[in-house]
Amino acid sequence: MAFVTDGVSNSKNAKNASYFVCKQISENYEKLISSKSSWIVSFLDKVNTKLAKEYEDALTTLAGVVITKDKINIINIGDSKVYTLKKSKLNKVSV
Repeated sequence: MAFVTDGVSNSKNAKNASYFVCKQISENYEKLISSKSSWIVSFLDKVNTKLAKEYEDALTTLAGVVITKDKINIINIGDSKVYTLKKSKLNKVSV
């Protein structure tokens, strides 16, 4: 599992938003790597709801991968994207 968050610069609490999301992800590491895609989406939605309640004007982007024994989940929220590197060429895998 790997994630990158990048607080939205015009957001008053961008740094807090990035930290909050990273903390939520790290605290739920075991569940994230053993869950289905639908649970991961639901989890991130709940994190977003908690973030909105905790901080006013707190925005962050998120890009990452969750690798389970059955699949690789590519996640991006906002304009941060996930890429693969193959033979010195970057290929975007996010939508």
